[in-house]
Amino acid sequence: MADTFSTVVSALKERWTEDEVVSQLVGRDKKFWSKLPIKTEYAHGEYSVTPIGTHYPGGYTPVGHDETSAALNAAGNVGVNQAQWTHKRHWQQVAIDEGVFASTGSLAQSVLKADDIFKAAIESLWVQLSRQAFSDATAQIVACATTTAANDVVLATVKGKQVLKRRWLHKGQTIDIGTAASEASVAGDRTITAVAPTTPTITISGAAVTTASTDFVSIANARVGTTTIREMNGLDNIISTSTLGGLSSATEAEWQPGDGAIDATTTALSLPALDNVAVAVYQTRDDMASYCATSWKQWMRFREMLQVQVRFNPSELKYGDEKLEYGGMIVQPHYHCLDDKWYFVNFEDLFVVSPQSKPEWVNSITGDSARLQWKEDSTSFVTALRWPLNLAAKCRNRSGKLSTLTAT
Repeated sequence: MADTFSTVVSALKERWTEDEVVSQLVGRDKKFWSKLPIKTEYAHGEYSVTPIGTHYPGGYTPVGHDETSAALNAAGNVGVNQAQWTHKRHWQQVAIDEGVFASTGSLAQSVLKADDIFKAAIESLWVQLSRQAFSDATAQIVACATTTAANDVVLATVKGKQVLKRRWLHKGQTIDIGTAASEASVAGDRTITAVAPTTPTITISGAAVTTASTDFVSIANARVGTTTIREMNGLDNIISTSTLGGLSSATEAEWQPGDGAIDATTTALSLPALDNVAVAVYQTRDDMASYCATSWKQWMRFREMLQVQVRFNPSELKYGDEKLEYGGMIVQPHYHCLDDKWYFVNFEDLFVVSPQSKPEWVNSITGDSARLQWKEDSTSFVTALRWPLNLAAKCRNRSGKLSTLTAT
């Protein structure tokens, strides 16, 4: 739906203290994305291919000091495989009705300038990319709770609050509601008309629905059951034993975190719990992770643990800086990381694959100089932002996670 005069009238200038719209939202997780290189050289059409080393070669033979003409064990090949990464195509549309221009004389007379709308579109795209970067590539954003014949859809209490506070689901978004096997079995292509983070509920357009805990909310058309997923990889499925990049850990044993590197039982953050995962990573690869990514809630709990240490000086710590460390690893909070997660990450093992180094407006593809184009048979002007990409890994056994920490 295009922005019309009625949707922007509240921003028309009468007498304002500012000359531009001040966003109340948070877009990308800059701390996370700034650490990821973008690899365009691996791109082959709709996917990228990267080589993966999987095991040592055979051929080793111990020989006694007095043996002659000893037979050596057969030489073996170095284990090499390839991971294939599909470029997930991310689009963000923008539409502005001609009435906005006509009713205001020009956008210069309104607080809401065209650039404000374009900026909002860019930030909206980054929110979805950041959400996916800390997710599990299922496109199931949050489970529902029990809703009985209503438009106010109740979400799972703990995760639902977190999802709405992070604006992963927001007013104006088009969604599907359904089971893991059938994404729109409850409702398809519905618009969110209101959100209530404290409840937590979302209000949807159309007919009333009934949901259960086996139903999930997804961005409309983001998936077809569990077989076709149009969202990119995230830390939750990269640091797991699931198939990644087309390679299965069942056939490539090294293509997964080490034994004990995934803690799915600990609920209370503690130094022993962190030590157990860190040691599991070290014993798998003889190498430590280099970075800890977690939520603000768990970061604060970690900070509280350090306050009882004699060598810790709270006056030297500022919220959000990078002075907190664990075992030489920087511990940094991330806005889009859910409250029950703590990731041990090697950023040198992660990268973005894409045929292009940044998102682009569609007019740059068609060669048009004007960003907005008239939509035929309408009074709207439209454009879109696109970026085909995926989050990829070249190694999985230098990472670990705690995934069930208490979030409340």
